[in-house]
Amino acid sequence: MPSCLKCSNAIMYFIWLEVKACKASWTIIDPYHGKLVSTAILGCSDAEISAVLIEELIALEGNMLPAYGVVVGQFVNYTTNQGQWLHVDLNINAADVQYQAAVDVNEPNGQFQYQVLDNLNTGLFAPLSALPDGWHHLDANSTSGAMDYARSPILQRPLGCLTLFLGFFSAIFKATIPVWSNVTGNEAGNALIAMVTGSTRVFAFGAPYTSGNGVHDVHCNQGDPPGPFRPLDGIWQDGCVFAIKSDGTLSAYLGKFTTQSLNTNNNGIPI
Repeated sequence: MPSCLKCSNAIMYFIWLEVKACKASWTIIDPYHGKLVSTAILGCSDAEISAVLIEELIALEGNMLPAYGVVVGQFVNYTTNQGQWLHVDLNINAADVQYQAAVDVNEPNGQFQYQVLDNLNTGLFAPLSALPDGWHHLDANSTSGAMDYARSPILQRPLGCLTLFLGFFSAIFKATIPVWSNVTGNEAGNALIAMVTGSTRVFAFGAPYTSGNGVHDVHCNQGDPPGPFRPLDGIWQDGCVFAIKSDGTLSAYLGKFTTQSLNTNNNGIPI
């Protein structure tokens, strides 16, 4: 018998359940991404079926953003927006169409971190540099141009305890190894604005607005703890901003919440 089960944050899975000879089998399908998620066979008691189904669905909660891509154009100006989270809204001109990129730079409890990475490998970024101005959908994989803080070669940086060690190393030996900086005020927003000011092109990665021209979720989109945001977690869908400077060098702004981990499985769920 076909059935539907609704998970947190309006994620819906279609479940085909069949019981024969006191054995239950099912297939779980994710309709948003058109993929077979799980199949199983076990004893057909209601309690046993429910327990294993719940276990399966909890493991699959990372179900990704509804859509993802990048807007490419020229930085024009910015405004700040203090809603539930603090954003810097970048206004971008893309082929005479105005776009907005709502970039996260802080949150009410100060649980936010950022990095600005300079002198990145322009060769690795070449397929994205070749895109014309405008909005471009990107599939969530390693070949589309999508970004992943933990997996993109252009963004590979040490994680976890190694990051902390390198922070001490950088301070002692005056090295320039980038580490995550905790936000206490406007540091992230100021760093973002400084990076895009005077640039020749900007690339804002995230989820498209459902109304109007723009992109939001411009922050890490994986590694959330259990809660309302985990259903949106996934890999190859992180939000960030790249800027090509007037001297041809490439920089990137990355932002994440301190509750997010970058040690994740293939569903973007913390390991």
